[in-house]
Amino acid sequence: MSHPPDNLPHHEIIKAKRSTSQWLIMVHGLTQNKNLFNEQITEFNDNLNLLLIDLPGHGGSSKIKGPYGLSEYAHAIHQVIAHHNIVNSIFWGTHIGAGAGLLLACQKPKLLSSLILEGPVFPGRNFPLVSKLLDKISKAIATKGLTAAKEIWWQDGPWFSIMQENPIECRAADQLKLIEEFKGQPWLPEQKSTVGIASIEPQIAKLTYPILIINGEHDVPEFIGISKELYDLLPNAQQKSIEQAGGFPLWEYPKEVNSVVQKFIQSMLEKNGSALSN
Repeated sequence: MSHPPDNLPHHEIIKAKRSTSQWLIMVHGLTQNKNLFNEQITEFNDNLNLLLIDLPGHGGSSKIKGPYGLSEYAHAIHQVIAHHNIVNSIFWGTHIGAGAGLLLACQKPKLLSSLILEGPVFPGRNFPLVSKLLDKISKAIATKGLTAAKEIWWQDGPWFSIMQENPIECRAADQLKLIEEFKGQPWLPEQKSTVGIASIEPQIAKLTYPILIINGEHDVPEFIGISKELYDLLPNAQQKSIEQAGGFPLWEYPKEVNSVVQKFIQSMLEKNGSALSN
């Protein structure tokens, strides 16, 4: 393994307790970091090597300079995978992490062996609800500061509504800690990516390996619609709605999501001639 370049995103490797060559890559969403997956680590590292990545502008990768966008995030994920010579890995991302993983899969279809997409964004598409909120946040940073912008993100982001309504059960305080750790660079207007993403529908339709799409029962309708569109495009996709969950099921109801993902991975590996040990 070569010496890591200076701009290699921060990441954590957790080797499986049992010997295996199978990797599970985990990537968070906007304003979060790799600790989003804390409730997944103990569930999956018995039989899978785990690679948790902090996207540029987040967590341990906060010092990586922009611009920030799905193209840059996809490149960053590929940097880490290539640095460790990981092949045929399973990718699990949420929101922008899911969108970046999907984009990477379209760019390099032989790099991954499966995708797990939670509340994915659609690469190359504009989302009016998200864009409107981000514009409000940009103005808040300029006039009131980062703390005020984070408050708007938490209070006005409908993807957090289930955490707000069920703060103990859905770990609202811990989610707020992730947001507090966010340094805000990807929110700055001058740091936004100017790289356009051409239509990738044809490439999506050619992804033949197993793909699991997850949304919460009470997720934002816009994201549920995106997931349905992806499900219709993908030739080998499954779609799962998590009861009672909202925008981040893996965080809100990890036990339920972990069970769904375990079954999906087990079934996929069995079809490929291998399986997770019990």
